[in-house]
Amino acid sequence: MVLEMAKTKNLRGIPGNLALSYLSTLGYYENGYMADWLIRTFDKLNITQIKIDILNETIFPKEAQIKPLLSDIKKLKLILENELNKNEFEKGFIKNAEFHFEKIGEKTIKCNSFLEDINGKLYYPKKPIIEESYE
Repeated sequence: MVLEMAKTKNLRGIPGNLALSYLSTLGYYENGYMADWLIRTFDKLNITQIKIDILNETIFPKEAQIKPLLSDIKKLKLILENELNKNEFEKGFIKNAEFHFEKIGEKTIKCNSFLEDINGKLYYPKKPIIEESYE
């Protein structure tokens, strides 16, 4: 019997799935979905970019690190761990997981998401995720 090694190609879909999970209507916090909270934060801080570091549970700029935007990050980490485990990778195989959000319209955001493994290989969706705020 030949044991098949874990295949990195199986990880390609994870960054997009994480972004879709974060932006889905299941990601509701108090009076808004994550897209709503992102737009509010962009407008309040008068900025057009926000970066979320999933593994370190931090948001940049620091002023954007608010409870609503942090609320689902632990869930994303768990999804990532489950996907790595399912695909026979160690928990530490991914050393970086980020979302880069950009406000591209009055109520429209673009998310570029990626993972980086311990070898420096990057995994990202073919296209960025575009989402509309519900407000």
